Amino acid sequence: MTRFVEQFDPKEIDAAGRVLANVQEVGEEDSEWFEAFRLVSDWRAVHAAPLKTFRNRLGRRVGRRGTVAQRLKRMPTIISKLERLPRLKLSKVQDIGGCRAIVPTTNDAFRHATELLDSRVRHRLVRYRDYIERPRSSGYRSLHLIYSYNSEKSAIWNGLNTEIQIRSRLQHQWATAVEVVGFFTENDLKSSSGDAKWLRFFALMSSAISRLEDMPIVPDTPGNESDLVHEVSALATELEVTKQLNAFRAITGGIRHFQGFGNPWIVLELDLDARNVMMRPFRPNEEDAATAWYAEKELESRGIRNKHVVLVSARSVNELRRAYPNFFADLSEFRKLVEETID
Repeated sequence: MTRFVEQFDPKEIDAAGRVLANVQEVGEEDSEWFEAFRLVSDWRAVHAAPLKTFRNRLGRRVGRRGTVAQRLKRMPTIISKLERLPRLKLSKVQDIGGCRAIVPTTNDAFRHATELLDSRVRHRLVRYRDYIERPRSSGYRSLHLIYSYNSEKSAIWNGLNTEIQIRSRLQHQWATAVEVVGFFTENDLKSSSGDAKWLRFFALMSSAISRLEDMPIVPDTPGNESDLVHEVSALATELEVTKQLNAFRAITGGIRHFQGFGNPWIVLELDLDARNVMMRPFRPNEEDAATAWYAEKELESRGIRNKHVVLVSARSVNELRRAYPNFFADLSEFRKLVEETID
């Protein structure tokens, strides 16, 4: 979509974002909304090239000891964020393009983040946040680095932001469980809204994982281990957590292998009602086709409550499953963590 870049004006992007956020019901005749959707989709697509650069850099550092993947932010997530934060300008959103590294331990996460921070790159570090030493009240823990892209070849991508997340395997299992439970229970737990008991359960489980990793626990959760376990156990019983997590496993579907594609772009479509996930891979140099297909599938699923579409990238099916288990409802490792915590 780079051919559209020079036409983008931040004021037009902000105005389009407001249209998407403010129009509650969209009919086929709402040309203003569809025009705004197309503009924002094209602007989002431009982030693909800078995103690929950061993903490759991160992948070289992490190597085979970790999992690295990338994604362009889902349109429903963009709209939801603008609805929650009315003063937020879409052109200022910093995680339209995002890549993620899942590494074995917290020490690995800090080491890779330090290597990135100390490296000499032409891209500008906009922000660094340590949510491991200072976890959010929701229980979310990860390291976040925001970079502003600076190209020597062309100025058309300059200033576009990419978010890099680095987290441990246990932190990733927690974050995945939050998203899957949110999907199935129709609660936006990822944004700290919805069922208060589920939100409390995940905050407590994050503290339990923090103790395993010898890291600071989540604010306003018990510092005493026996009190923590007691509260986790009580909520797990009330919410029937084990039964719920087992029920969320039945996701099957059209998972295609893509050997020879390199690091392909992949459009994933999750249908929670049918318990089915489908995928379509695109070669790395087919980013324009991939982002266009992504936008079309998002429009097709608009208004369908239990359908979710995302554009991601990974080296293999196994890496895809590890990086985005929420799209395969694989909570087996998190379920074991819950059982071990209670036991």
